Amino acid sequence: MLRFDTPSATGSNGVTSNRFTATLISNQMISAGHTVTDLPPIDLLNSTHEFPTTYTMKVIGRADDDFVARVVAVVRDELELSIEIPHRTKETSGGRHVSVTLEPEVQSAEQVLAVYQQLSETAGVVLLL
Repeated sequence: MLRFDTPSATGSNGVTSNRFTATLISNQMISAGHTVTDLPPIDLLNSTHEFPTTYTMKVIGRADDDFVARVVAVVRDELELSIEIPHRTKETSGGRHVSVTLEPEVQSAEQVLAVYQQLSETAGVVLLL
């Protein structure tokens, strides 16, 4: 499992944030300077989300001809959906990478973890958020 260690930071506006950035590097993730070796534990997901829910995922990868289709198919297949998953894309200014933001309906924390596991093994993926 991957566990995200997300240190809190207080911004100039006095608001505390638990935002993190995770980079997929050789099946290992780095988060805010911490090595991440496990997916978020089930109890963390269950404590921060009420399932079933719409869960937002962002996948960034190399902008090749079928990256977006591959990502959408992986999520749809893992969730066993027959309908299209709501998603949007944005290409970087140089055109080398594309982000895919997906908002599937998930039934449990286990489904979230399973989707992230499959996405981490998908060709072209550079970053999972």
